[in-house]
Amino acid sequence: MTSMWQNANVIWMHTQDSSETQLPDIAAVDLAVSMASAGYYQCMSAATCGGQSAQNKNKINNLLDNAPASYKGALLQISTGEYHYMCTRNNNFTNRSQKGMLVVKETNNAKKK
Repeated sequence: MTSMWQNANVIWMHTQDSSETQLPDIAAVDLAVSMASAGYYQCMSAATCGGQSAQNKNKINNLLDNAPASYKGALLQISTGEYHYMCTRNNNFTNRSQKGMLVVKETNNAKKK
């Protein structure tokens, strides 16, 4: 697991019930597995999310063919740093790749708070 997930504060998550005013604590590993699987898995352990866990749900296809076509995702506040990411779904190592870098810097406004 990368530091991006460990340094993320979850503001909103697609699994959040609209009646909930407080988002339950989401472990970094659960956030990472949800993002990596496009929401196919909600968490790693059955103790956390039951049948939606990587532990209980059928294995995801290596091409993500059984993952949802769209993903509502999460709203994250990420700590200052440099984070690298890639798309595994649209990645053919011979002629295309989708990789990126996210740079989060502290602004003057953030320093004043």
